[in-house]
Amino acid sequence: MDAYDLLGKMQDCCRGAISVDQFEGWFDYASLSAHKDNVLSECVFSIEALFSAYLGREINDIEFRRELFLCGMALQTRLKQLAEAISTPGSLSTTCVLTLAYGSMPEMTDLRVSPMSVSVPELLALAYA
Repeated sequence: MDAYDLLGKMQDCCRGAISVDQFEGWFDYASLSAHKDNVLSECVFSIEALFSAYLGREINDIEFRRELFLCGMALQTRLKQLAEAISTPGSLSTTCVLTLAYGSMPEMTDLRVSPMSVSVPELLALAYA
């Protein structure tokens, strides 16, 4: 799962295109490896807490969707910050941005970009490859 997959499903759930139960079924499987991704992990932990409250009947469908929307907004803000850091000439190197995103430089055997020469789509493709 990457951030855009997650945001798409969150949007589907928030607007009622899929039920909370359908979102949970997708999320349970899709989020298995997301805990290793610093960009996604905070959002994934928040969603897991929402499911806990929802399944414990502490919140209803409407409250779940509202909180899910807020979680999606936080994830979009994080992605925008990373994109801005990458797209601003002279701001951060690719290594710095990847460190910000992942907590450390991920092991990539085929990182054929030099600092400052990577575009936002290229970095996202590398980060979520």
